[in-house]
Amino acid sequence: MSIKNFILKYRYSFFLIFLFLVALRIFLLQFPLLKNLDLEIAILYSLIFSIISGFGGLFFLSKGERLSSILFLNFIFIVFLFIIFLLIELFFYKCPISEGVLFFPLFLITSSIFSLALSSIYFSAGKKKGFLLLSLSYIALILYSLIEYYFEPQLFLFNPLVIYYPGLVYNEVFEIERRILIYTAGLLVGSLTILMPKLLDDPESKLPNINQPFFYIFSILIFSLMFLFSDELGLSTSQKFLEHKFPLKIINHNYEILIQDKSISDIERKLIELKVQFHYQSLVKIFGYEVSGVQIFIFDSDKSKKEFLGDEVADFTKPWLKQIFVTKRSFDQTIKHELAHIFFGESSKNLFKVASRFNLGLIEGGAMAIEWDWLENTPDYYSAMIKRFSPELDLEKFFDNYTFATQKSSLSYLISGAFCNFSIEKYGLKKFLEFYREGDYSKVFSNDLKNDLNEFSSRLNSFHFTANDSLKFKVLFGGQTLFERKCPRSIGRMKLKAKKMLAEKSFKKAEEIFRDIYQKTSDQDAFMNLIRTKFYQKKFDEVIKESKSTEVINQFNGFSSVYLKIYYALSLARTGNQEKAKEIISQLKSLNISSSWNSYFDLILFLISEPELIDYLIEKNLNQMLSDLKKKFSEETSILVNDLENLNDQELDKVLQTYRYNPWILKDCFYRYIMLGNFTKANSIIEMINNEFPEINEAFQYQLDLMTFILEKLETNEESK
Repeated sequence: MSIKNFILKYRYSFFLIFLFLVALRIFLLQFPLLKNLDLEIAILYSLIFSIISGFGGLFFLSKGERLSSILFLNFIFIVFLFIIFLLIELFFYKCPISEGVLFFPLFLITSSIFSLALSSIYFSAGKKKGFLLLSLSYIALILYSLIEYYFEPQLFLFNPLVIYYPGLVYNEVFEIERRILIYTAGLLVGSLTILMPKLLDDPESKLPNINQPFFYIFSILIFSLMFLFSDELGLSTSQKFLEHKFPLKIINHNYEILIQDKSISDIERKLIELKVQFHYQSLVKIFGYEVSGVQIFIFDSDKSKKEFLGDEVADFTKPWLKQIFVTKRSFDQTIKHELAHIFFGESSKNLFKVASRFNLGLIEGGAMAIEWDWLENTPDYYSAMIKRFSPELDLEKFFDNYTFATQKSSLSYLISGAFCNFSIEKYGLKKFLEFYREGDYSKVFSNDLKNDLNEFSSRLNSFHFTANDSLKFKVLFGGQTLFERKCPRSIGRMKLKAKKMLAEKSFKKAEEIFRDIYQKTSDQDAFMNLIRTKFYQKKFDEVIKESKSTEVINQFNGFSSVYLKIYYALSLARTGNQEKAKEIISQLKSLNISSSWNSYFDLILFLISEPELIDYLIEKNLNQMLSDLKKKFSEETSILVNDLENLNDQELDKVLQTYRYNPWILKDCFYRYIMLGNFTKANSIIEMINNEFPEINEAFQYQLDLMTFILEKLETNEESK
């Protein structure tokens, strides 16, 4: 039967299937990350189409249809779906067309050909057995990925039914990278090799008759090589392979610390060891039990973590494996939180050692309640701020997984953490662990969740905030989440491209891209970067003019608004209006975002007072600028405090004189003295904090206890030598 007759014969069935796939696409438009034709749609439709292709192939082969016709039909289906979905993208959402749309044809063609190859193999077993074998194969492939995710450290998965699953959606940019091309190429060649004998057996085929067993042997060889060398090809990351990449190991009877950077100094290694020891011992006191067999992997960078595990945005834990994955940069901020997940896991009864019903509010809220700090205060403080300046938020919804995942992560973590801490204080940790395990609030606590939320809400009302705090709130919790942005994936790729151009000093090209993004989306971050490119080109008058032409410059909405004001103020100073520039930066400093931000504002104020120095910021990176400025202004502490990790003892002493009333800066000085081996000075900082700050919040008290512990251990170690 010709292809034309084949299509006409089953035209009604084809039309209904096609209509279903288009209708499903229209239905999915209501979900944030499924609005656009990108990776998420490609994954979902690959799964659907691979099943349709596999069972459809068996059906048509059992009806005596030619394999070439079925193969051609698959291709036509994908092409037409792609065209329609592309039109939806162009006319309804007007998203920039980028390589993201190519995920769809690449994934669907690959998965459908693989499924068709399976159906061609099982067809010889008979219709019923063939359907059974194909069903079992699909189940086996899904189970294999689940087993791989469960027993191996990686988050990403390669599977013939979906091609590539990234693990987490929070990475803004996904591209068709080398390992995806390797995988799809291997699957396509292996699958087409299986199909080739059937195509050659076609009576109407003009292809030469080649020895058929050769094709099967070649296909088995390809799939075997992909499986055996999957770690090396980047298609998986096994436990053994990952551990091999971490040459430095610190072994304790309860945990093991694996460090990727083998060149770190002895004192850095010792600090990591002591910090883990302190956090671990603190958690043992809180929970009342030890956890053994914990592994902590410390990566060099986010890029390295993404390469091996598939995620660069967040540190994470697999509690069921008792494995923690962090980077050197984020270690101090996240290690206690991640350890808390593992301790909570010991009270869980499910396979993944997480809260009942996989409740994200409990999983992350519980860890936040134990960690109990964020920036420089407690989750209670920030939750009260959120409630005060965003009263429309429904606190109960933060224990709904969809709301938790789609809200700004800091909001979700802080509110759920503060409420979990409230529950622990009211009912005790033992009861809370029961709730974590069972998931039924009213049953465990004999109280209604809404009643306790009301009591919790009333407690938050006891915090008092100023007008400045409302602006601080807008900075900390403003901006759009990934789920709220227009065309997040394609715009993300454009931003990444433009930022690479910025790094390469191709400012004009970067400016064009950021302007295009801003015109398409009114994205505030894009506007800030547009102003940034003009600033780096020393177009100070244009920076001022464009900034003043929009209300954005007067708004506080996320950290991009802070950077925008900085570039605006620096441009004002560079054109002679230093007073206005100082006023803007002083207002930013008055928000008291954090000590590190305030010290950065001090540096900006110094540059404003010496406008000719602003060119250093443009022509060099921050570290180079600080190095040069230190030579010229050795007494200027606003320069020194922003370069703490490179200061010597004498320079640190100067910082202490200016910032002796800031405990968080003192903390950073403490660790720099430790790195320099000056334990006497480090001890004097602890004494200074105890004398100057008789009352400090819980977040800093924990840091002070950690500093005291570290110093005592190091001094004991020195005495024993």
